[in-house]
Parts: sequence; C-alpha cells; structure tokens
Amino acid sequence: MAMDPLMFPTWMKDCIGTRFYDKRCEKPAGKYKTVYCDTFRGTLACKLCWKDSIEHHGHDYLQVYTASWRTSISIGDISRFCDASNIQLYKINSKKIIYLNPNRKETSPSL
Repeated sequence: MAMDPLMFPTWMKDCIGTRFYDKRCEKPAGKYKTVYCDTFRGTLACKLCWKDSIEHHGHDYLQVYTASWRTSISIGDISRFCDASNIQLYKINSKKIIYLNPNRKETSPSL
C-alpha cells in the first residue's frame, strides 16, 4: 500500500530513516541521542542536553523510545504534526506508541 506523501510533513521521511541508537552524547555519560529536532531537520540530542539547550528553545521535536527493541514515538508527540488515525498503535507500559519502521516479516526457506 502506497503512502500519501501529503499525509506526513516533509521532515518525517528523514526522521524515520534516522538511526537514533547508533549515536551517543559526549556530555552526560554517553546517553543516547533520542530527541529529534524537526525545526533543524535532523539535529539529534540526548534528553538532558535538549532541556538545557538555548539553541533549540521553542523548536518542535520528537522524543523517540525503544519499545520491544524497536524505535518508536508516542502517539501524543506524532499527533501534533500529522493525522495518525490510520496508523496502527501499540501499547507499551501503558503508553500508546507508533513504531517508526514496520515489522520485518520472517520468511521461511523453501524446501
């Protein structure tokens, strides 16, 4: 099923392709960079640096999480930017989330 490009903001494609858990912050003890600044299109920061940042004050952002070993966003965060009513939700630790990437279907080898 093809996705309507008008349904998502332009920066969403970049966010989905970002590998959040490959990058660690140098300042607070190697925390993962899990905050995505959509105003600066892809600037990543850890949660502690983001809170202390003057440079990003007032910018829109997404906080990503790891849920079931996959990168996800809370439905509350993503709903600020686009209509997520047709996206499948999951509930992890009482938080409604959306996985950034679809499940990979395992194929069994043909015999």
